[in-house]
Amino acid sequence: MPPLKIHSVSAPAPAASANFQFLQQHDPLLVQLCAAAERNFAAGDPNTCLLKLRQFGEALAQHLAAVFGVESPPDAKQADLLVTLQRKGHVDRSVADMLHLLRQQGNTANHSFTDTPISLGQAKTALKVARELAVWFHRAFGRGTASFKPGPFIDPVATDYATITARLEAQVAQKMAEADRANALVAAEQKKSRHLEGQAALLASERSTWEQLAQDEERERLRLQSEFEARLAVMRAAAISPAAAPQTDESSSAPSKVSRAMALATSHIELDEDETRAIIDTQLRAAGWEADTTTLRYSHGARPIAGKNQAIAEWPTQSGPADYVLFVGLTPLAVIEAKKFSIDVSSVIQQAERYSVGYTEDGSEQMPGNSVQAQSLGWPTLHTTVTGGTHYRIPFVFASNGRGYHRQFLGKSGVWFRDLRRPQNHALALAGWHTPEGLSALLALDTDGAEQQLKVEPFGYLNLRDYQVVAVQAIEAAIATGKRECLVAMATGTGKTRTTIGLIYRLLKAKRFNRILFLVDRNTLGEQAQNAFKDARLEQNRLFTDIYDLKELDDAVPDSATKVHVATVQGMVNRLFGADGRDIPIDRYDCVVVDEAHRGYTLDREMGEGELEFRSEADYVSSYRRVLDQFDAVKIALTATPAQHTTQIFGLPVYTYTYREAVIDGWLIDHDPPVRFITQLAKNGIHFAQGDVVNVFVPSGKVQQQTLPDELDFEVDHFNRLVITEKFNQVVCDELAKCLDVFGGEKTLIFCANDAHADLVVTLLKQAIEREQGQINDKTVMKITGRADKPSELVRLYKNEQLPKIAVTVDLLTTGIDVPEICNLVFLRRVRSRILYEQMLGRATRLCPEIDKEIFKIYDAVDLYQALDAVSTMKPVVRDVTVPLDQLFHELADDKAHSTVTGTRDDDDTLLTHADDVAAQIVVRVRNLVRRAQRYAGNNPPVADALNTLKLLTAREPGELATHINGLSAQALRAFIAQHGALLSTLKQLQLGRLGTEQVISDHPDELIAVETGYGSYSRPEDYLDAFKAFITENRNKIAALEIVVTRPRDLTREHLRELQVALAEKTFTERLIGTAWKQAKNEDIAATLIGYIRQLALGSPLVPFEQRVGRALKKVLASQAWATPQQKWLERIAKSVKENTVIDETTFAKGAYANHGGFKAVNAAFRGNALEVIHQFEDAVWQDAA
Repeated sequence: MPPLKIHSVSAPAPAASANFQFLQQHDPLLVQLCAAAERNFAAGDPNTCLLKLRQFGEALAQHLAAVFGVESPPDAKQADLLVTLQRKGHVDRSVADMLHLLRQQGNTANHSFTDTPISLGQAKTALKVARELAVWFHRAFGRGTASFKPGPFIDPVATDYATITARLEAQVAQKMAEADRANALVAAEQKKSRHLEGQAALLASERSTWEQLAQDEERERLRLQSEFEARLAVMRAAAISPAAAPQTDESSSAPSKVSRAMALATSHIELDEDETRAIIDTQLRAAGWEADTTTLRYSHGARPIAGKNQAIAEWPTQSGPADYVLFVGLTPLAVIEAKKFSIDVSSVIQQAERYSVGYTEDGSEQMPGNSVQAQSLGWPTLHTTVTGGTHYRIPFVFASNGRGYHRQFLGKSGVWFRDLRRPQNHALALAGWHTPEGLSALLALDTDGAEQQLKVEPFGYLNLRDYQVVAVQAIEAAIATGKRECLVAMATGTGKTRTTIGLIYRLLKAKRFNRILFLVDRNTLGEQAQNAFKDARLEQNRLFTDIYDLKELDDAVPDSATKVHVATVQGMVNRLFGADGRDIPIDRYDCVVVDEAHRGYTLDREMGEGELEFRSEADYVSSYRRVLDQFDAVKIALTATPAQHTTQIFGLPVYTYTYREAVIDGWLIDHDPPVRFITQLAKNGIHFAQGDVVNVFVPSGKVQQQTLPDELDFEVDHFNRLVITEKFNQVVCDELAKCLDVFGGEKTLIFCANDAHADLVVTLLKQAIEREQGQINDKTVMKITGRADKPSELVRLYKNEQLPKIAVTVDLLTTGIDVPEICNLVFLRRVRSRILYEQMLGRATRLCPEIDKEIFKIYDAVDLYQALDAVSTMKPVVRDVTVPLDQLFHELADDKAHSTVTGTRDDDDTLLTHADDVAAQIVVRVRNLVRRAQRYAGNNPPVADALNTLKLLTAREPGELATHINGLSAQALRAFIAQHGALLSTLKQLQLGRLGTEQVISDHPDELIAVETGYGSYSRPEDYLDAFKAFITENRNKIAALEIVVTRPRDLTREHLRELQVALAEKTFTERLIGTAWKQAKNEDIAATLIGYIRQLALGSPLVPFEQRVGRALKKVLASQAWATPQQKWLERIAKSVKENTVIDETTFAKGAYANHGGFKAVNAAFRGNALEVIHQFEDAVWQDAA
């Protein structure tokens, strides 16, 4: 026979990867791991293939951690690292799920032997998922690879060490067998036998060579891994401390730029349905279901089992097999329709509904029954389906394409879900899958029954006020219509917490919800809410906490019996998305109540109590929104002052009760016109001349001297922020000491610019009060800020004890703190947000009859109202100051930004694009950068050099640059930036870091110029009264109640008067302000009532004290005829009611003492059926002017 040809073996380089070679641009280790996975797959070894893919996934996760500066110690678990990356927002849910899949499949392969073999099909699916991950990585981190097109996946072929070694082993065995047979032949065949033995020996030698090559490859992998880890260390150092670390191509990219590239790459991920099902399996297992679409299938004998929660694949129905059916024990609860990654998932849920109708019983299950019907017929479809079915057999349906939840792309992402038991239930996108326990609890929920009970449930035992009852009814009605977000706007001090407790109790008693999350924005408010729940008495005088289990701020996880859980937004963010976060299922809470939901004023507040970890308001809202989106729950939000984003999240209010309405109804206290302290410095500002040597307080706590390179001016809104001026504060404190009573029952709240300013004011005010009023207790004036020692204890003292009388704060006491004794508010800092201003005013609006509180006073040292008036309709141009300048430049260069319409211009209604918005932000940012740089250039040579470079680059003075680019269109600005290529890097050299937080110390003297009363936008009381008169003239024919007051006041009802008061209050015309203005303008103090002032200005009617008018009317009516004694008593009661209420009508007699004496029926009987005529006669007499 011819000799067997065996070629000699050298040590070739490993074969290139068919599917992953492009990763060579990033790191050879990534290619080697993926190529090894391909070779082992081709060799028929799925276990080793999956192990290599797990290592590949770990390498990607380590790379991502390094890019974002996330610590990842050598012993860190891949699962923990992925959770950290996802919760910090560095990795999209879709990418994290793909990495989790490789991790879980690798773990299974590592522990899987003959009992549970891994199939090649599973390995191939994992390879394809890994390939898509590699493409995502290349698009996100490659150079110029955003639109990279990899081509189709290629099945690996057997051309590698493992395959050749296996083939050689087979050949050796074959040749040895042939040799054995040859030895049994006759001597004539001995020569042939020796030849075959030699060939077998040669084959064995070559096998040894290949094994040696495999070992060499492993050593090479370890070397590559060491180099890989060294590169990651450099990248991680660069991310943590950019200035100190050496720069690599990838570490030099701004995290924001990397995040954008990752997001773009994520949007292009393509997985087929099999790969998507593998992802969905991973997600279902994380939610507590047994799931494996390749093995746990109906066709493989999978059936429901008591005590197990299974996702059985390919369950037969009359419309074809359902992708999954979820079984809790023996009961099928949900059908899942799975689609590949690229399919819009919102539209395919109808397919799952069809499977629910056509569900085929196997006999092994127990069908979920419709509790409304005697038979287990299911739930009516209200239409005939294509299969002829009329009932849904399975109550819940899901649809998913495996993508993580993205609010911006709801139709393409998230887990879509619909509860089929009610026709009005709509499909909605969720952040994840229900757990078996959560789905069972949802099945047990009788929504129809709960809503019927709420309709008949009495309110009496809740002791709510009328408007609070209306608020609760409005929320319940909105929920009944299917609304999942409800906003209620109720003025500060009107009892939102009590209203909420009543609402929550009713919802729990009716079993409308299983567990409610009560969300607050700071610990202080959470503690206050907890105490309110503990003190609330309900039916049979039982405490809320005796009826329902309440978990508090420190309780991270509710018990199964827990019905209400109080938590802060920050606490929930940490639990959900923090490094030590927990896996919280989407069905842990089915209702979320958000207290103080406005969150619209961080422009003016110092961040504290955990908020520093949120870099901006936009980031806070994003995290806040993520918490709300996490749960399949109805969201109910309460606020006194809805911000724009509040209505974007929760919609327009379902009920509103304003401060003015509450004042009119007698539930809140009104305030006098603000008292303005006008000082020399506040009026004229603080001026430093060029060359002045000034003391500067630096962040380290030291005072340094600097010579000013240019003039420096500070207006009053900079006081105590950019410039420390003790003299201004001294003058204000001296005047306050003359106004505040520290020995009576009233309390005062002072708002400062920052913590250091609060310390200064405490010292100066104590000294001023002692000079003016004598010796005081040291605790009379105290600082209560988030940085004070034990702030919660200080808040408790301020609320419940005699001292302190005066609290000096920054932001801690701006919202949610109830101290009825507050009678004075003092503003020593500018507030630019009307929301924050109204929250501050709300601290003093509460009734306090114990100290005979009738009004509260506002002291304004910084011309606050004028500043508010200027910005009340404005939005800040730079909405998020944490957006890097290079990101703004990048967005402006993007063609899409110039075609994305965001609104219209206010002046000419022309369209505005995102590029216009970005250009405006760049102008503001450049102006601020240059101004601050010029201020510090004299003592900072690098900044001075950067300013000179900027001048040479742009051929204009740095101070003129912002003005120049402000005159350019967005397109022209883009061209300008492209023309001056070094502009961005030069501007970034102007950034000062913490240097910009320095404060100049002013020793300029100050003195009080005047103390004035403020009337909003009107500088004089005469101007205010003229505007009021003009309003009456212009609106007599527009406001019915106004015409009635002027022409026929006898027909005015209490509802008419209330409507008029509300309409006038919207224009800042209130009875108290009108009376004060009249007193100052006319030097007359006449309590004439709102009607009296209107009639005087409209008709010239004499201004007479209202009590005098009523007394005169009573005398006239009594003298008009002979009245029986009971009738005289009734007339005297009517006169008293008119003095108290200004207007009376039939509704007056339905309450109070009148109701106890028979109400209007008794009055009418006393006047022989003519009570209304008598009342009209009396009111005519009130408003009849004396001859």
